[in-house]
Parts: sequence; C-alpha cells; structure tokens
Amino acid sequence: MTTKQLFTQCFAAALLLPHLAVGGALLNVYTERVVSDAPVYTMSGLGYYRPTDPALVYNNKTVTPLLPHGGHTDVAVSHHARYESATAVNKPKALSGCVIDCAWTSSENGHSTASASGYADATQLKVGGYTKAENFASAPGALATTTAEVTARFMITPGTLGLDMGDPITLFWEYRLDGSTSLGGKTHTERTSALASVTSSATLWRVGEYGDGEGIPYLASSRFDLDLQMYDNIPGPFDDYTGFLYGSQEWMAYSNTGFEKSAYLDYDETWDGFDQFMSRTVDVDSKTGFFDLAYIPFTANVGDVIEISLRLNMMSITSGGAELGNSDHGWVINNYFGTLASAIKAAPGFEGVGIVFEDGPAAAVPEPASLLLAGLGLAAIGLVRRRQ
Repeated sequence: MTTKQLFTQCFAAALLLPHLAVGGALLNVYTERVVSDAPVYTMSGLGYYRPTDPALVYNNKTVTPLLPHGGHTDVAVSHHARYESATAVNKPKALSGCVIDCAWTSSENGHSTASASGYADATQLKVGGYTKAENFASAPGALATTTAEVTARFMITPGTLGLDMGDPITLFWEYRLDGSTSLGGKTHTERTSALASVTSSATLWRVGEYGDGEGIPYLASSRFDLDLQMYDNIPGPFDDYTGFLYGSQEWMAYSNTGFEKSAYLDYDETWDGFDQFMSRTVDVDSKTGFFDLAYIPFTANVGDVIEISLRLNMMSITSGGAELGNSDHGWVINNYFGTLASAIKAAPGFEGVGIVFEDGPAAAVPEPASLLLAGLGLAAIGLVRRRQ
C-alpha cells in the first residue's frame, strides 16, 4: 500500500468519527471610526477590505450619523469583512486590500481612524494580523479587530523507518509567534484611553479520540495573552502621577509527554507632568523573548491522523473610560503581521518517519469564538475594567 493510499484510507476512516470540523483558512476584520460625512459613501475600510477576493463570504458597511462638527456632520463608519478558503486568505500578505479611497484618513480634531488586516495560510501553517486605532478627540473613538485562523490535518506514516501501525513515536512541534504592540497618548489634563489585546492559541489533537468524554485529548497546546491599558490620571493625595499603563503578558505550553512551560510578565508604569506625551512598545517573540520556546515535544502513534489549529485574535481600542469623560487622545497598534508559524518535525531517533498533510482540506468553518471580536461596537468599550 502506498503512502497516499494509506493516508486516504486512514483519513476516510477518521471522517466517520464525531467532531470533525476541519477548517482551512479564515480571516475576519472589523473597524469602527469617526469621519466627515463628505467622502463616506465612497470610502472603503482601511486594511484588508477587498471585494474582489474570491474568499470573501461576508462584507458589510454601516454609517451612523453623529453631531455636526466643524461645518459638517460627523458619522461613525464600521466595516466588517470575513474571508474563508480551503487553502489561504491574502497569501501575498498585502497589508491593505482596499481599492477605493483606501489612503484617506483624517487627523482632524473630532475624528478617528482604524485599520485591520491579516492573512491565513493553511498550506504553510501561518497566520498574521494587524490592527490600528487612533483617536483625535472623537467621543466614540476607534476600534479595530482581526481574527486569523488556520486548521489542517496530517497523518503519521512509517516513512523509511519500517515501523508498524500503532508504534509510538516522538515529534517536535516548532512554534513561533513574534510581533509588537504599541500604545500612546497624553497625560492629564489631556484625556487618554488606549487599550490593546492580543491572544493566540495553537493546538494539536488526535482526530477521533475523546478519552473519558472530558473533552478533546490535546497532544500539545500553546497559548499567548497580552493585555495593555493606558490612561491619563488626575493627581491626588495618594497618586501624584498624571498618566499610567498597566497590563500583563502570559505564555503557556504543554504536551502529553509531561512537557510544561509558562512565563508571566506584569506591566506597571507611570508618567509625571501635565500634557506630556506617553508611549510604550512591547516586543513579542516566543523563541528569543523571555518565554524562550523553540519547540514542544509530543508523542503520537504511526497511523494517527492529527489536526493542528492556529488562531490569532487582536484588538485595538481608543476611547471610553478616560478621566473626566471620553478620551481626546490615544493610539494603539498591534503588528503581528510577521507570523504565527508552525512546523512538525521528527525527534532524534525518529528521522525518516512520514508526516503527510491532507490534500485539499475542506472549506473553512468559522467557530463562534472566531467571530467574537467582530461587531463588539464602541458602546461596549466602557465595560473595560479600569484600574482602581
């Protein structure tokens, strides 16, 4: 029996088992910003908004009139696009996909801007994303979110080792996430609100096996969470600073070999002086940063069909919750357009084992969590917890 036939037979058998939500590639982008009503009806969303992309399955723009401002009427504009593909979305990694007035932004007082982009490539096991929100004294502020996700399946074959079906082997899951998050604003008496969130989850699990019914039996998993918030502050008897930032960065990884690794970092920074610029950039790298993760070892058996899933969620928000009301200033950039990438390799002693990826994965099926950030609405920003 050839490797191709072996893979086809085992994969067909796996399809008879429950919980087979095979994906592909998914990209979901959403923005909200405040602009003049003059160009709004021809304005495309900023970021990857490409109506000609064959992967586009949903595209929507809404316009909500606001109060008159500077001789014109301001409007809140939201753009939402979702792309699904069996292989890749935005494979060339174009940061911008808009085709009409896509360079138009406004830094006029009372306006805001937002951009969201990303890519997802199931054939290369890579995802990336970018979100930017910037506020220029607009009460509603700006919001940008991106979700990029890929799912693929592969089978372990004897390869050139002459192993039997069911023989245990050890593999290395090479995982790499890198990027940066930047926030900025101004200290009191100016009003600043800038919030950044980035979450990544990656999993490997054996298709068709559910253990004791307690859930999916993950072979290996990795997770990253970054949360940063920056505000102005009214000085008082117990805190004389005029601006502050706080948040955290957390990593976790584990596998069925007993491998377990975690890292945590707090952020707590203050600024003094009135009407001063403040900013902070956090560089992230799972391999060269403080998490120092090169690979995750895990065990599997020859003949196993394994599903790998990579997901990257990010959000940039300015406005809501600033001292003395809505914010005047704030900018947030999440730039993880580099890559969240994976590779599966044999551990020493198992070189030559076959790792065969499925040809032509099924169309992407977005899970509810994949779309959670889209459509949050700036009205929900006020729910973000402020530092007490």
